[in-house]
Amino acid sequence: MINAPGETVCEVMKRRILFVALFIIVSCKKEIDTDVSVVTDPLPIKWEEWVFEGDSITDLSSGLPDNYPHQLQLLDTATAKAKQIDVALSGDKIQNIILEYQSQVHPYRPADNSHNYIFAIMAGINDAIANRSATDIYKDLRTEWGYARADGFKVMAFCMTRSTNGVANTTGAQVNDMMINNPQDYDYLIRTDQILPDATNTVLFRDGLHPTTTGSIIIAQEVLRVLKIH
Repeated sequence: MINAPGETVCEVMKRRILFVALFIIVSCKKEIDTDVSVVTDPLPIKWEEWVFEGDSITDLSSGLPDNYPHQLQLLDTATAKAKQIDVALSGDKIQNIILEYQSQVHPYRPADNSHNYIFAIMAGINDAIANRSATDIYKDLRTEWGYARADGFKVMAFCMTRSTNGVANTTGAQVNDMMINNPQDYDYLIRTDQILPDATNTVLFRDGLHPTTTGSIIIAQEVLRVLKIH
């Protein structure tokens, strides 16, 4: 930096400090812009079909005003263009879902390995409310994931959501630990227990169990985030 004629030492120092400050501001802006571009990147894989399984949190016909599969279509153009099959049923338990796989999910399997299909399942909360053990719930989830993988689907597992039901919360936490510790059982894991951490929060939950529209948007955003980093 060249000193201007007649500048005092103090003026020179002030000018140099201002230059350094402007340099830092520009550098920080570049870093922020880079981070935003990562968030808005398209999915690395073009998914041709989504099959959604679960209970009322996923069931489009449950009477609830919104759910995460619907929000996915609103948030991502490519996902909206993909074929969407929702076989979830309000009140369903994973012990029933595994018996329904052949009739409800198997017919929608990919024809061969050249196709990119996702099987997304959020289930187990109704089993927990009915006092089934975490071990039995996880065993059934693992069976369902195995069926889907054998059919050529990529499996997206969801941790059990929080609940104001104390027993379900305790059992759900145990099931979630089993999921986290066994990543070989699925392809993607959505940590709904982390992104919707408090079932008493009326912004996120409408009744201590079912997510609000805001809660569903957060789930959908997390689904896209996880797909983008894998």
